[in-house]
Amino acid sequence: MKGIWPKFQKGEQGQALLAVILFLLVGSVIITATLGLTTTSIQLGETVRQQVKRFYSADAGIEHGLWRIRTADPGLLGHLPDSSDNFTVNGLQVVVAISWNSVSENYTINSTATDTLTGRELNIVKYYVKTS
Repeated sequence: MKGIWPKFQKGEQGQALLAVILFLLVGSVIITATLGLTTTSIQLGETVRQQVKRFYSADAGIEHGLWRIRTADPGLLGHLPDSSDNFTVNGLQVVVAISWNSVSENYTINSTATDTLTGRELNIVKYYVKTS
């Protein structure tokens, strides 16, 4: 053993091994960081996609409420009873509530889209419709 060590140190043959180990260490740190960023980016994209899906579903509820008011009997306009409708859009449960405010003389349409799997909901808009 005593005879091998001086040759190893004298020929500097261990530098290549040290360089390779250092290169692998730096490479693994970079790859780990890149994988972390990629995972976060994928999760963010999915969150945004779900939020947009809830927004468009609740917006469809607002359109449904507007349709209900527009297709009502003109003689009842301003006197439609308050109503609530439930339906499914894009796999989400949508609840639309239409109510008449006699003081301001307008309808309020409130639409809520709920993801039945996660329980997350989006109460999008209170939309006011003036009838006169």
